[in-house]
Amino acid sequence: KLIGLERYTHVDLTALSRSYPGYALPTLGQRFTQDSSEGESILRSEYSFGALGGDWQWALEGAFNYVDVTSGLANLQPDGSFLDQPLPDATARVEEKRAETNVSYGRPLWTGWSLQSSLGVEYSELTQTGPAGKTRDFVRPKGFVSLNWKPDADLDLSFKAERRVGQLNFFDFIDSVNLQDQNAQAGNPDLVPQQSWDLSLEANRKFGRWGALKVKLGHSQIEDLVDQIPIGATGTGVGNIASAEQWTTEITSTLNFDPLGWKGAKWDFHTVLGDSKVEDPLARQERLISNSTVFQIDTMLRWDVPSTDWAIS
Repeated sequence: KLIGLERYTHVDLTALSRSYPGYALPTLGQRFTQDSSEGESILRSEYSFGALGGDWQWALEGAFNYVDVTSGLANLQPDGSFLDQPLPDATARVEEKRAETNVSYGRPLWTGWSLQSSLGVEYSELTQTGPAGKTRDFVRPKGFVSLNWKPDADLDLSFKAERRVGQLNFFDFIDSVNLQDQNAQAGNPDLVPQQSWDLSLEANRKFGRWGALKVKLGHSQIEDLVDQIPIGATGTGVGNIASAEQWTTEITSTLNFDPLGWKGAKWDFHTVLGDSKVEDPLARQERLISNSTVFQIDTMLRWDVPSTDWAIS
C-alpha cells in the first residue's frame, strides 16, 4: 500500500485595536499583521504479510513540514498613521524533515485473548531561519503493546502501554501578539516534542436491549511537557517542562428506553474526569497542566418517533 498527502494553507491576517479614552486624550491603537504559509507533504508505504501465527505490517514514512511567517506590529500615531514597532523574532521559517519506520504484529493468543503490538523509531530534523535560527535533530523510539480479553460476547477488556511522541505547532517558534487579550506570545526556538508513557485500561459491556457502557482509565507520565513558561527576562510563551503526570477517567453509556415501553428513545451520556500535576517553572509550586480537562459532561436524550421521519433531541 502506498499513501501520499499534500496540504497547503496561506493566511493573511490583519488585527486592529483602537481605544478612545475621552477627556481630550488621544486615541490609542495598534495593528498586528501576519502573512503565513504552511505546507505538509507525506509519503507512506505499508507492507503486510502473515507469519508466526499472526499478522505483520512494516511501514515506512517520510514527511516534510514547514511554516513561513512574516509579522509586524505598529502603533497608531496622532495623525492617524501607524508607526512600525520592533518585533524581533516574528519573521522566520520553520521546517521539519521527519522519517519514521515501525513494525506491527498482532495475533490471537488463546481463547478470548489477543495481542496487538508495534515498535518503531522516529527521526526529526528541525530548522529555523531568522534571528533565532538554528538546526536540531532528534531520534525518538515509539510503540505500544495491547492485550485484549473477551470472555463472552457482551464483555471485552483491554490493557495498553504506549510510548508516544507528540507533534509541535510551528507557530509556537515565532513571536506573536494578541491585541484582543492585550498580550504578546514569545517565540521559542528551543521547543522540543513532548514524549510520554501512557497506560490505559478499558472495559466495554453490552446490556442487550438496554444499551452499553464503556469505562476507560488512563495515566500518563510525561517528559518535556509542552506548556506555558517564562521566556527571557519578561516574556512568556510555549516551552517545555521536564516532567508531569496526568490521570483521566472516561465513562460513556447508552440507555435504551424500549424495554420500558418508550419506543425509539435513548439517553447518551459521556463524562470525563481528570487530574494532573506539574511544577510551575515560575512559582515553583504544583499546578494543573494548562488546558487539561478536570470535569466534562455531555448528555443527550433522543427520541426517534416510531413510524415517522421525525426525531426529537
